Amino acid sequence: MKTVLFFSNLQDICSEDAFVAYIPINITTKEDLFTEFNKQLRFPYFGFNWDALYDLFRDFHWIYQKSIVIVHQDIPLSDKNNQAIYIELLFDCINDWKDDEDHNLTVYFPIEFQEQINNCINEVMSKRTNEFFDGLLDSVD
Repeated sequence: MKTVLFFSNLQDICSEDAFVAYIPINITTKEDLFTEFNKQLRFPYFGFNWDALYDLFRDFHWIYQKSIVIVHQDIPLSDKNNQAIYIELLFDCINDWKDDEDHNLTVYFPIEFQEQINNCINEVMSKRTNEFFDGLLDSVD
């Protein structure tokens, strides 16, 4: 399973032959985040919502580099619910890309946010596991 990566020094991120988007600090609203991605990744179209962002993170047909790298300066979004949605979306998109596809996605956060990001990913995985087993139990009833 692929996951987000963490850096302690921006110079440690290898981005040769990659398309790199740098997400700056202090992005507090999802609208600002969507606008930043639209600008940085030069979306050919965008519905400015989570579903549209997911779809574009799973496409990248307009970018000729195989590797797409998103580097965060902090964890965007002040609203914790939106923050969790965003991290889950990133995690899903990273894992949806297969090695033999035209692109791959790598996402970085500063190392000081590793525990917070990993906790969020673990919560997502736990929730999905519980939903899976609840579904099995429901089908047995």
